[in-house]
Amino acid sequence: MKLIILFIISAFALAAQTRSVALAWVDTQNPATGTSYNVYKAPGVCPASGTPTWGTAPLNATPLTTKTYTDTPIAIGTSACYAVTALFAGVESAKSIPVSVQVGPFQPTGLSAVVQ
Repeated sequence: MKLIILFIISAFALAAQTRSVALAWVDTQNPATGTSYNVYKAPGVCPASGTPTWGTAPLNATPLTTKTYTDTPIAIGTSACYAVTALFAGVESAKSIPVSVQVGPFQPTGLSAVVQ
């Protein structure tokens, strides 16, 4: 019984150490029909100048047909740099202007005090 309880606590603690990052973008330049998208990720904060070190393949396994993507799991205390490309008629665009995300740790909320 103690082993099961320890396992549940351990599994809960592990799950609590990650988050997800929801990405969304607007595309008013490409045709509404037939355009798909790829999402790229680089470790750390996007550099103020220069090019991030992008992975060689997009995060998504197949081109996306929606303008949203959720990257999960992301470890708390890390940062990442994301960009998106558009695909139309077999041609991939240049990467969008990148955006950085810092994943916590987050401040606690709901603090209360009781005078005794």
